[in-house]
Amino acid sequence: SHWSKVRFTGPDRKKFLNGLLTNDIAALKPMSGCPACLLTPKGKLLADLELYDRGDDILALISGQAMGNFTAAISRKIILSETQMEDVGASTALFYLAGPRALSLLSELFGIFFDSEAQVHSVEWSGAALHMMAYRRLLSEGFLITLPAARAPSFWDFLMKAGASR
Repeated sequence: SHWSKVRFTGPDRKKFLNGLLTNDIAALKPMSGCPACLLTPKGKLLADLELYDRGDDILALISGQAMGNFTAAISRKIILSETQMEDVGASTALFYLAGPRALSLLSELFGIFFDSEAQVHSVEWSGAALHMMAYRRLLSEGFLITLPAARAPSFWDFLMKAGASR
């Protein structure tokens, strides 16, 4: 994936991110997501990202070329908060499933439903934790799926078989 993946934890993660990013991060409900940007004080774009509140953490998906700008800016400020930032790019695989049958496939395979409130789902697949997140920037039925990187090849095979049989 071209996305960099950063996980934020800690009791003040929303407050911390809300003070640095565009969009109302403080109002982000659990199991939902939103786009956001990191700007300089003069309004220059440093990073464009997607944020997903997964309940226990906030996952930031950052375009690969902006990761350096993002981590440099955040690292200078994070020491003043109780928030922890972890680059999970190497340990987390990311899939994008999109198209007119994507939602029905996820519903059939995992028994989940996406609407305006439920934009993030956590499920278990073959002993691995999956997070499925609505991503509608490109298509109305677009979904991002994260899982441990070591399980990516077997999950790919699972999706290919499931899609081919429908």
